[in-house]
Amino acid sequence: MQAKRNLEAPVGTTSRAGSLTSTAIERLKQSTALYTFQGVIIAAIILLPFLTDSNYLITMATFMGMYAMLAIGLNLVLGNAGQISLGQGAFFGIGAYTYAILTKDHFPFWFAYLASPILAAIAGFVVGYIALRLRGHYFAMATLAFALIMHRLFHVLPITGASLGLYDIPLPAFLATTKGTMADPLRFYYFVWLIAALVAVFTANVVRHRVGRALSALREDEVAAAMLGINVAKYKIEVFVISAIYSSIAGSLFAGYSGLISSSAFHLDRSMDILLMVVIGGLGSVFGSILGAILWTILPEIFRMFESLQGLEPYRLVTFGIMIILIVILWPGGAAGALRGLAEKWDRSRSGANASGVKGSNDTA
Repeated sequence: MQAKRNLEAPVGTTSRAGSLTSTAIERLKQSTALYTFQGVIIAAIILLPFLTDSNYLITMATFMGMYAMLAIGLNLVLGNAGQISLGQGAFFGIGAYTYAILTKDHFPFWFAYLASPILAAIAGFVVGYIALRLRGHYFAMATLAFALIMHRLFHVLPITGASLGLYDIPLPAFLATTKGTMADPLRFYYFVWLIAALVAVFTANVVRHRVGRALSALREDEVAAAMLGINVAKYKIEVFVISAIYSSIAGSLFAGYSGLISSSAFHLDRSMDILLMVVIGGLGSVFGSILGAILWTILPEIFRMFESLQGLEPYRLVTFGIMIILIVILWPGGAAGALRGLAEKWDRSRSGANASGVKGSNDTA
């Protein structure tokens, strides 16, 4: 009997393996449309410089890449861990000012690019540790206070240029024009999106594995997560530090590309912009964060066209606000959720068409 059971075990194992394989294949088939949509957007990002000669469009798309990093970082905290943070603008400023100060003092560029996320990580650890016992809107208020404090420091400290800010911020030679005084639009565009892609891939791998499952439990119920043995304090601090690092990387790129920075670029409004990018793109979705950054950059430019229409300019911001409200109402899952819904409808219609074709063939036979 024992030998019989031993002989039967591989059969059952093979059966289960075959079932898992067929399930995976079925899921892959169901996701084909979604992968197609994602592929189109990725291809558009890669091919954009070949489709236009406008430096203005390239500049807009470059800022999209920076905003995508900011949105991915906040989405990790908000969408995956369920913590509302309003301090992303402060970390964005820490990265920008660290890079600007070090490069203007003739430190190597690689050192400035490394020092920015390190300093932001330290700041993120301190803030995360202080706000460790807070949750919900109390945590949001703590990060809001941090953002306001940092903005004030940016505005008054001599090392940050006070209210005048810093200008003539150097760039590494491989990102500058032949004269070396300004950023080369094409090189910087691909450099920014390369960093954004690495950030996106790293984050996607984080949320799909053990850390992501722990963050999901933390988002649903911190008390229940702690009872399951999840170290709530550890994961809250870790995710906050990672988010701060992403924001600082975007900040260092922003400072180098712009060539000048001031405290007005890192006001609370910036944190609110990033929050709206995440909501529009879709909570808990890395790809949604990228979509949110793209939409948040494009929509104001579309509505700015109202300025050219006589009598409609005063209503531009009102119309833009109404559009944001409609997006949130009609797309509760954000742009990523809307695309996912379209992909599922496409897959269902295609499956129905295939089934009808097979039935027709059988009837004919």
